[in-house]
Parts: sequence; C-alpha cells; structure tokens
Amino acid sequence: MKKPLAFTPLALSLSLVALSAFTTTSFVLPSAPLAATATATTIATLLTPSSNVPNEKSIEKKNEKIHEFRHRFPFRHSSLALAATTKDTASKSKVETKKGPPPKPKYKFQNYDKPIILMGLSSTNGNELERLALSLSGALVGNQPKKLEKMVENLERSQGAGLLGGGDDDFFDGDDDDIEAMIQNIKNGKTAKGEEIPNTDQVQPKVVAGISLSALGLDAEGPFVLDASLIRDLIRQKTLSLKSGVIVLDFNHAAFRDQEGYNAKEFEVDLIRALSSVAMQLYEDEGLLSVYVNVQLDDEEGMSEEAKERKNVIEKDVLIPFTDYELCIKNEGLMPPATEGDETESSLPSWNDIEWELQRMIARALLPPPIVGESATSGGANSADLLMGMNTFFLSLSFPKVEDAAPYVEEMCKDVDSMEYRVDLLASAREYLEHNSETCDEEDKKPDPRFDILYQQQRLRTLCRPHAQRAPALPFAGSDIIDNALPIVYTVRTAHQAGTWPDDEAGIRQMFDLLELGLRSAVEVLDVESAWDKQLTDKLLVRAQQRYTSLILGSHHVVGSEVTMEEAIELYRQCRISNRAHGAKVVLSINDNENNKDQMAYEASVAAAKMDDPEIPNIGLVLGEQGSYSRILNPRFTPVTHESLPAKAAPGQLTAAEIMAARVLTGQIPSQKYAILGHNIAYSVSPQMQGSAFEAVRLPHVYTRADVATVEEFVEGPIWNDDNFGGCSVTIPHKQNIIPHVDVLTDAAKEIGS
Repeated sequence: MKKPLAFTPLALSLSLVALSAFTTTSFVLPSAPLAATATATTIATLLTPSSNVPNEKSIEKKNEKIHEFRHRFPFRHSSLALAATTKDTASKSKVETKKGPPPKPKYKFQNYDKPIILMGLSSTNGNELERLALSLSGALVGNQPKKLEKMVENLERSQGAGLLGGGDDDFFDGDDDDIEAMIQNIKNGKTAKGEEIPNTDQVQPKVVAGISLSALGLDAEGPFVLDASLIRDLIRQKTLSLKSGVIVLDFNHAAFRDQEGYNAKEFEVDLIRALSSVAMQLYEDEGLLSVYVNVQLDDEEGMSEEAKERKNVIEKDVLIPFTDYELCIKNEGLMPPATEGDETESSLPSWNDIEWELQRMIARALLPPPIVGESATSGGANSADLLMGMNTFFLSLSFPKVEDAAPYVEEMCKDVDSMEYRVDLLASAREYLEHNSETCDEEDKKPDPRFDILYQQQRLRTLCRPHAQRAPALPFAGSDIIDNALPIVYTVRTAHQAGTWPDDEAGIRQMFDLLELGLRSAVEVLDVESAWDKQLTDKLLVRAQQRYTSLILGSHHVVGSEVTMEEAIELYRQCRISNRAHGAKVVLSINDNENNKDQMAYEASVAAAKMDDPEIPNIGLVLGEQGSYSRILNPRFTPVTHESLPAKAAPGQLTAAEIMAARVLTGQIPSQKYAILGHNIAYSVSPQMQGSAFEAVRLPHVYTRADVATVEEFVEGPIWNDDNFGGCSVTIPHKQNIIPHVDVLTDAAKEIGS
C-alpha cells in the first residue's frame, strides 16, 4: 500500500560545510518538517509510522490529514497537471498554465534582499545544485563563518523554522496541541521536541562555509516538500534574506531515487507537482531571483534515464518559465575543486569556473538597472557611457566553436574591453535551426543546442578570465569586487545585416528567442537589430527592462547600397528603439570614397546625438576596406580584429593598436598631463600605477607628482595652467583647500567635506 507524501508547511534541509584545520567534511542537519508559526495552528504535517509497513488505520488517518492539508492550504498549481513520468507516458506529460496578460514587473533590481533560488536536476553523483548553493551562500556574506553561524542559529530558533528531529509519531501527529507544544519549546530555547540544545562550548567547533536550504527532503518517514506561503512569511519577517541561505529546488533530489525500504516511483508525480507549485509561487508571487542550473553531462550514465525523461517533461514548462537566468554545467560537477597552487591548465573546464560564473551572474543581476543616457561621472556602475566609453574596443569572434579561439585569447585580451559573441556564426546555431525546423522529425532531433549556445558563452568568459586586463569592476554583494569578468556583446546578426542568420519570418522569430537566451546568460551588452518586428522587439525590451540589467545596443547595417546623410541620421534615431537602447550602432556602405564618404557614419553620429535627449553613445562605421578610416574616427566601442588571429572577422577591420596609433598621430588623442597633488608624497606609487594603465590602453598621457606646500602654489604653477592639463588626484593635506578651485563637487565629496 502506498505511503502518503508529507506536504509540510516548511521543510528546509539545512546543509552546511564544516571545515577544520586538517580536513574538509560535509554534514547535513536532520532533514525534517519545520515547526509551524504561532498563527498557523491548523497545519497538518503528514508523517507515517516509523515502520516500513504502516497499518491501515494509520494510513486512513494520514489520508484524512492530506485532505485536510490540501483543503486549508490548496496548491497554487491547481492548473498544473503532470502525468506519471514513466518512459511510456513522459513524452505526453505537460504542465498547463493559465493564459492571461503579461505579468507585471516583480523583480526589483535595486535593494533586493530576498533569497536566491537554484532549480534544476543535479547529476546522480555531482550534487551540483547543493554545492553551488553552499558556495554562493558563503560568497554572499564574504565567506565569514561567524556570520553564517548566527544565521544558522536564527533559522533553527525562529518560529516556523525550528529544525525538527526525524519523524516521531508519538511526539507529533499533526494535532493542534502538538503544534502549540513545539512553538512553546522553541520559545523556551529548546528544540521543537523539548530537548536541550547542546552547549556549543562542549561541542567540537564547526566552521560554516555556506547554507543550502532544500525545498525537498527525505527522512525515515518519507519525502516532504515545503509550502511556499511560509517561505513568504519568513522572507517578510527577514528570517530569510539574500544572505541567510540559498534555496534549492532539485528535481533529481535523493527523494527521486530508490533506496532501501523506499520506492521513489510511488512519490515521483506528487513530488514534481509539489516542487513545480513552489517554483511558480516563489517566482511569480514573491518575485524571487531564480536560476536554472542546467546540468547536461557528456557522460550519458551520469544521469539516469528516468531523470532525463523528467527533465524533458518540466524544462519548458517549469525550469525555464520560472527562472530568469540559466547556468550550464557539463562534467565540472564531477571534477574536484582546484586547490591553491594547482597548476592545472587554466583553459580546461573546472568546478571553480562554474562557481565563479554563478557569482558573476548574480552580481550582474543585483546591479542597478541601466539608465538610458546616464553618464559614467554620475556614478553609474552599469552605464553605457562607461562600458562603451571613449577609446574602447570589442573584438568579434568568428570561430564556429569557442574552443578554437583558445590559442589567441591571452593576446587578444590585452587590447580589448569586450568580446563579441557572434551566435549566428556558431556551428551550434546551425544545429539550432535544424532542431527547430518544421521538417525535422522528432526521432532525428539531437539534444537541444540552446544548451551549447549558452555553455560556449560561459567557456568564452572562462578563457578570458585569467587575461582580462581591461575588465570593469563588478560589485558583488556590497562587499566584494569581481575584476576579471570581461564584458560580452551578444549578437545574432541576420543575413541582410551583414550576418548569416535567416531573416525570413521563422528566422526572425527564432532570432528573438536567442536574444532572450542572451538575457538569461546575464550578458553585459545585447545587440538588438532595430529593423525587425516591432511587437517582438517590444516584448523583448519590456522583459529586459523589467527583469535584467543588460545594456541594449540598437543596431542597423546598410549592406550593398548607399544612403544620404539625412537617412543615416534617421537610422541612428531608429536605433534608439523608442529611447530604450543605451547605445546606437549604424554601419553604412559606400561605393567609392568621393567627397570623404568614409566620414559620413561619424558625422551622422555627431549630428544625431544633438537631436535627441538624453544623449547616448553612438557608434558609426563604414563596411569594407574603403571604410577603414571610419574605424579610426569612431571614438567609442569600435569593433576590431587582432594581429594574432588567422583572419579578420570583416573586411576593413583594424587592430586596436593600429587605431590608437593613428588617433595619436592625427591628433585625435592629444597627450594630456595628470598629477597627484599633495605634500611630502615621495612615497606615492600613483605615477607608476596610472602610467602603467595609460600604457596598457595605449594612451599618450603622462602622470606625475605635484608636491607643493600649498594649493595656491599648484594653481599658479605650470601643471594647472598647461593647455593639456587633464586633471589630478588630491591627497593630504590639500583635500579641503582644493574645493574652491574645482568645477563640480559630487554629492559624496560634499558629504565628507573633502
């Protein structure tokens, strides 16, 4: 006879990592239902007797409580219907969702202080989701064990989150009196069962490195699933927050696998339905930041056939719709983490890279949303004015596989500020078209290449990471900085816009699907061609504004024909995409260079910038060898090639070194003088540091020391009055006396008074 599934108000499996001076071990606190809050006295926790063969009377009693529980706490997924996921029926199983108007924005970019959710299916032996939750949780609090210990204590002692021991029916069978007793025990500083909490001074100390809160648990009494409404209450009570643990929804948890005395198949459908309900409620109702951890091993035996079938059933209906971001993992979860001093080839995939990529993704997600026209000087950490700043460059990769670029990455990263990920040139892009073709038979379909498109972008970041000299600082969790994440420009270029992607109706629809995939990867810049379907464009950009922090680069390429200056200006205005693009890129064609046509793109960009408010970075180029000079004229975010590459991505491209040399020679970049202003500052290393930075980006500037006793000496001296004076850093003792001489004083400077 089937044992009833325990749907508990809140079942948090608290996983911690304990570290000692000699060993690193993992331990899991007893996974069990958590005590109810004082207001939730009607909750029925559904446990069975400890015997593996429960009697009919107990089963009848438990079934009554299941009915009672569902009556009082109905699943929000009443519209979800998942059929039994056997091999014969899995392909027919569907999750039906109610249709309606597009959801209103629920994800708050700024001041987000709720838990993060990781959902997906771990491999059989990799335990990827829980391991990622632990590492992310630790990183979010700056890897400070003492803070984590206090959070664990708070979770253990809080009403609604007191960890219970394994199922003891004599103590608790769901009656109101038992719940009241548990609450009183917790208030008295004891466990929910009334046991004394051990004196921590008498217990061997454990160093907590992270907190993983599992939405699904399995103990001697069977599986249990959390109720999202109490998660909501704990979030509003601030018991659960961004830094108090990461919630895991693992659809390949141990509860889905047979164990001695436990038949997982009996519970599979109910578990899928329950977890799907939790995923939907936490995402749609509570607006939690959710990441789909997409595990797809090269080793076919790394995940059971049942788990693969389960993933096929729920991916399009649960895992993708109820998440904003997606992290892809192959075999990294089966590899040991690298240790300090590890000399393994950095170009090889590793678990450390996966942990880093998740932290980068969360850091991007927690940035303030980009503001159209925001300047870098106003403090915008996520502004186009900064990322697409003066004398910045991006390199377009044209390899069919990212791994083919590995031999050149180190040299390329020295000269560029971003990499362009040309999805339309990937081999997996052709596979994507074939996979989604109406003529492709279901039996002939290979695994969905969308995974490979996402995974290769992650690999590009991994390859660039050790060599990212010009990456901008990316704040993480308010206390740390990621300084080795080279930005990526995600592009799907269509055939009539100098690319290869089909631009028929079906191709454009699939292009927008791939652009949304770019948003899910937390890409820094999303290139959106401005000429296509307005409805699809609006849908994409509305979603980008509501739930993502990617910068939008509106673009248009004129291929094979010339346009007038007036038409070129209108193309720039079109690329603003109704003032939702943070930058505009227009690429023109010319048949000859009479009357300096190669300067038209630049001149049109300047003219267009004066016509609309706010001003955004405009990028203007001319295709082909005849347009090489346009790349020298264009001051912002210029696409380049590199001398180490076997071929150029496009005719007429120049290297960053060639462009910078030409700009200096033609006077586009005059040499400027900078200094550090102070007194008795011979110790300062600013000249060496700033000078090296100028050299790295090939700017012809000079940075010196201005060691003077008074500010008056400096403002009357040669550096301040030089026509090429660029600015100065100010240190003691002149931080306050310089204020009357500055043009603009920021709010921060006003507040601190120096």
